[in-house]
Amino acid sequence: SLSNATAVQLAGYLEHPNGWVRQQAQRLLFEKHAVEAVPALKTLAVNATQPEVRATALWTLDALGAAEAEAILASLKDADAGVRKVAVKLASTKFGESPTLIEAVSSLAEDPDARVRYEVAEAAAAMPRDVRVRTCQTLARRGDTDPWVLAAVRWSAGDAAWLLLDAVFASRLRRVRPPSRP
Repeated sequence: SLSNATAVQLAGYLEHPNGWVRQQAQRLLFEKHAVEAVPALKTLAVNATQPEVRATALWTLDALGAAEAEAILASLKDADAGVRKVAVKLASTKFGESPTLIEAVSSLAEDPDARVRYEVAEAAAAMPRDVRVRTCQTLARRGDTDPWVLAAVRWSAGDAAWLLLDAVFASRLRRVRPPSRP
């Protein structure tokens, strides 16, 4: 039974094919504050074959207070957009601890997945002003049509919205060719 499982066994259950079992294992890890499972969770966060297991391991590490920059940085490069999205969310809470995370998240402003770009836009609000403006400019120049991404960019630009508009207009004007003279 899950309630009698050790912390390491519970971490192993995060790979169970049944979603209910995975959820219960995660809940028990959290309730027991099972820090003994941290090494196994770190391994799962990077090496599990299923993306939902990698994402769940990240969330569980965070709940246990053990989501470190190294695991988050690796997850920001994950092939699965859902894992990258979770990694951006967690990274944004650790910008003060790791400036490397700020640049890694900012670089995802060009991510092909709108869900990841949305999280990057939200995370930009917690970045230092120069990086925040650069990140928002990259997102805005991309020509995104997703209303949630656009709203998050506007919100994160904050007091630097004029810099964002300036960059967007400048990039669009460069694309417009002046009329030829007769």
